[in-house]
Amino acid sequence: MMISFDTEGGTFQYRVAAIILRGDEVLLHTWADEDFWCLPGGRVEMHEPGDVALLRELAEEMAEQARIERLVWVVDNLYEHRGVRHHEASLYFLVSLPEDSPAYLAKEPWTETEVDGTVLLFRWFRLEGLESVNLLPSFLRTALAALPEGIEYVVHRDGV
Repeated sequence: MMISFDTEGGTFQYRVAAIILRGDEVLLHTWADEDFWCLPGGRVEMHEPGDVALLRELAEEMAEQARIERLVWVVDNLYEHRGVRHHEASLYFLVSLPEDSPAYLAKEPWTETEVDGTVLLFRWFRLEGLESVNLLPSFLRTALAALPEGIEYVVHRDGV
């Protein structure tokens, strides 16, 4: 059971995300019915540690055996999406892929289909051009180019 529930004030969810770098590029993904990009990842299941959840999500979404390097950000992400207010507690991990993996070697955008039939579009983006990408949460547009050496706590608001 994914940790996501509705309240009178909006929706709460616990999410994990992967910062996957390839030189001066970062891997992002989106869905067919969305107009924004985000880091790969997903919601954590009840009684599942965050790092385990992220490896599960990457295996489900990309069929990749990723390796977690370290925790980078703990984020309280407050935003509105499709008229609903959200409070998302998120863990952002620096993750590496095998250098011979299909995702790491990809030159063009590609799609993957999740078990539930959701189609995801993946694409590598240059870090220096992220300011012009509709990347959410928006703090990532500049923060990804200069990752902190330690763990940082971030409170971020997009449109709330």
